[in-house]
Amino acid sequence: MDNKVLTLKFKSGASEQDIVSFEATHRLKKLRQAITGFIDYEIAPLHDITSVHDRLQKSALVEILQYNYMGHLLSTPNDPLFPDQWHLNKIMADAAWDITTGSSNIVVAVLDTGIEWEHPDLDGVIYLNPGEDAWQTPFNPSTGNGVDNDGNGFVDDWRGWNFLDNNNNTGEYLTAKNSAAYLASQMATYPQDMELKAAWAGQYYLKNKIIDWFLTNAMEGGSLEDAIQVLHSENNREALRLAYGLFLHRNLYARADTALSAIPVVNKYDEDFYAVQQINLARLQSEEGYALSENERETLKVVAYSQSPERGHARALLSFLEGYTFDLEQFELPAQALASPPVLPAASVEAPQPLIFPNPTEDKLFVSLPGSWDGTGYIYLYDLLGRLQLAIPLAADAVHNVEIDISALPPGIYALCIEMQHQLRHQSKVVKR
Repeated sequence: MDNKVLTLKFKSGASEQDIVSFEATHRLKKLRQAITGFIDYEIAPLHDITSVHDRLQKSALVEILQYNYMGHLLSTPNDPLFPDQWHLNKIMADAAWDITTGSSNIVVAVLDTGIEWEHPDLDGVIYLNPGEDAWQTPFNPSTGNGVDNDGNGFVDDWRGWNFLDNNNNTGEYLTAKNSAAYLASQMATYPQDMELKAAWAGQYYLKNKIIDWFLTNAMEGGSLEDAIQVLHSENNREALRLAYGLFLHRNLYARADTALSAIPVVNKYDEDFYAVQQINLARLQSEEGYALSENERETLKVVAYSQSPERGHARALLSFLEGYTFDLEQFELPAQALASPPVLPAASVEAPQPLIFPNPTEDKLFVSLPGSWDGTGYIYLYDLLGRLQLAIPLAADAVHNVEIDISALPPGIYALCIEMQHQLRHQSKVVKR
């Protein structure tokens, strides 16, 4: 019990003057008042709490008088992010947890667009079908035994069933990916439907946020194989480069070499990336100090003194291995030059893609469209919530090199989408520092 504080509520007929006189007579110091009318008072020093309580209780002004008892939560959340989850306080979850924190015997069915199995709040509490054999990899639905062990008509439904795609993958990633693909196909049929575009953008960025989680988790020591599976499912240039980078991060150089060879080379900038990373990979696998061959040195110098997006990597290798120094004012191309990079021929029969650089960037972004892309269109930039941030029109007779000022945007990850003739032609991530 608090021996310095009493809580009371005055009767409805007590005037303000009555209350002021009451406080002065009994030497009470107001600490706080609730909207319900209850007031916490600190009693005078050296006064006995029981004697003061008994004296105040005799007053005709007092309706309710209470001692203050010290208490504690019976169930204190250990989640470091609990203070940031405002909704839990709104529903008074902490008070409910003082009564019970639930029971593992109660199964809650969730009908939603997917579950983030790896979320720490769900660790150990997601229901697992006891009638099915466990997957070999806990978060990889393709590693089941391929048998309907419980005979319910759903094969390997250890973590539930995806009734939209009729498979056993109830994770958020695949659901978001398939939803985005479906909405993209609908956009081709209804190109002017802005609500459809917004829905697609939301699913596209939900998918990308999930991919970011897998990458971060893998880089912090989590499952590498789950991240690689997601990236291979994406199966585009950016995802394959990220897979290569993860193998480098884990010092798995043989797998990195295989991953590097799988990245498509369709233009000169891709050739630069492949050439520079081959040298970098050889350096990392060298047990002693790595010495550049004459051909490797010349390759790095050509890239380092060019406008290639890989010039930073090439300069870093030359600086680290041979002590080269670079004057940024001398070797960084001016914005005017960067705004008009050459349209490079494709190195294979794969459809040409736009060049977007530098990425990451701080204020300017340059987009070089393939010469075969004709007609009117737009370049859109969306944030991770699918909100449109910029829309840059493309005129039919415009030069295919576009400079975009993104200096006003806050740092973060954005989606760049290019629409030509009401068709989505390209989508990729842009990182604003």
